[in-house]
Amino acid sequence: MNNDIFESAFSAIDDELIAEAKSPTIRIAARRKKILISTIAACVAAVLVTIPSIKVLSDLNDSEFTTSDDTEIIYEEEIIYEQSSEQTQSGTQNNESVGTMMLWRFKFNKPGRTMSINARYNYSNNESDGFNKSETHYFQNNAIDSTAIVDQNVLKLERSNNINARFSYIEPLGKNFFVEGTYRYSYKKTNSDKNTYSMGNDGRYSVFDPTYSANYENVFITQQAELNFMKQEEKYNINIGASMQPSRTQSVGEGRDTSYSVINFSPIARIDYRFTDDKFLRVRYRGRTSQPSINQLMPVNDNSDPLKITVGNENLKPEFSHSLSTEYRMNNRQRFSFFNIGADFSYTQDDLE
Repeated sequence: MNNDIFESAFSAIDDELIAEAKSPTIRIAARRKKILISTIAACVAAVLVTIPSIKVLSDLNDSEFTTSDDTEIIYEEEIIYEQSSEQTQSGTQNNESVGTMMLWRFKFNKPGRTMSINARYNYSNNESDGFNKSETHYFQNNAIDSTAIVDQNVLKLERSNNINARFSYIEPLGKNFFVEGTYRYSYKKTNSDKNTYSMGNDGRYSVFDPTYSANYENVFITQQAELNFMKQEEKYNINIGASMQPSRTQSVGEGRDTSYSVINFSPIARIDYRFTDDKFLRVRYRGRTSQPSINQLMPVNDNSDPLKITVGNENLKPEFSHSLSTEYRMNNRQRFSFFNIGADFSYTQDDLE
């Protein structure tokens, strides 16, 4: 039995974990430290072989930022300026993160029967101390009618805990024919504090501004159950299945408690066909759920662009994207020529952008 048939069913991340685990490394760069600790061991039993792999990654990053922008709005028909603005954002930020990954594979005595468990945990702590300054002019009859000045100190703190787990089981059904069942679970909890202070009469940022401040806790839970049938032959490789993806979002803060659930269903298809050694066709379709970010959910005004003030929507639903891609490759080894053409199609429900 060709081991590549069932080995290829595992996700690319699993292969990356084993590759990284074989080569422990330590990297140090200016103001950015990464510590990678990898261990791998193998244990042979009478019934199965287990290969555990564990990786720990730590990342510290301190930086300063400064941005500036000029914006104008013109009433085109009469060529009259209505609004113009100059704004500057500056400050410092500190980003810390630590994560660990674990992969465990089980190969049974029956060729093709395989089980794997993949789990990861990530923690991040992001802090920023920034200044938001802008001067906006409002025109009437081509003359400045009024001016609005913003001078704020914005303190942000965001902590995130993310847990992901994946279980996969592959059972051979016949010659080069397999069925795979997978289950994924993702839990992400984010606490976000944004406190904004305006310049007071004492020349200090001491006046708290509740309009641009908020404290929120958001919990995202996403699950995915898949059933795939795989057939691999010399000329083709076919994977057909279906996926169910329930998700739940809960947002608590500022006297609000909002929660909702969504269930999405989608087919899964992957077809690789090799006409000859020099001609190859690939067609893939997949659906995926994406959760809104904390900034998209927080119902607090963002005046970093005074001419385009935005506010989050705590009732945003997760988006679900459908992706279809095709690719055709042809090469001529004698002439050292290569031809590749492809097309991608996508459609998104409840688009977050």
